[in-house]
Amino acid sequence: MLNELNKDRVDSKKPRKEGLTSVVDRLQAIDKENFEILSPYIDIVKIYNVIPLLISEAVLEKKIKFYHDFDIQISTGSTITELTILENSFDKFVKEAAKLGFDIIEIAENNLQLDADQKKKIVNTILSNNLDFHWKVGRKDPTHQL
Repeated sequence: MLNELNKDRVDSKKPRKEGLTSVVDRLQAIDKENFEILSPYIDIVKIYNVIPLLISEAVLEKKIKFYHDFDIQISTGSTITELTILENSFDKFVKEAAKLGFDIIEIAENNLQLDADQKKKIVNTILSNNLDFHWKVGRKDPTHQL
């Protein structure tokens, strides 16, 4: 109906380098018909928290394929990344994430502090597995809510 107004928007064509839209999948049911309508405007879906550890690989692969079929990149959440760093299993985690079809590893420092060498190693591990990364800046402070 409003295609004429929409045709010159900077965010109307994928793949985008700016104006990215990211949504969080909290394991809710997805209505494929409605998602088809929204998918041209969604660039990244983050699988929330440690959900990838709680569901079977088959379910996770199906979920990733669903989003990839709509040309949407899939990101881990930063909580699972921090957990694997703390448990010294980050390299294995990144390899598994790549194998399963994730595109992006999200990183934060809410529960750990990383020096420059550790950050460089993390980035190199991600890039060597042909994945991208998003580094969240800042810390969550439960005593100072927005």
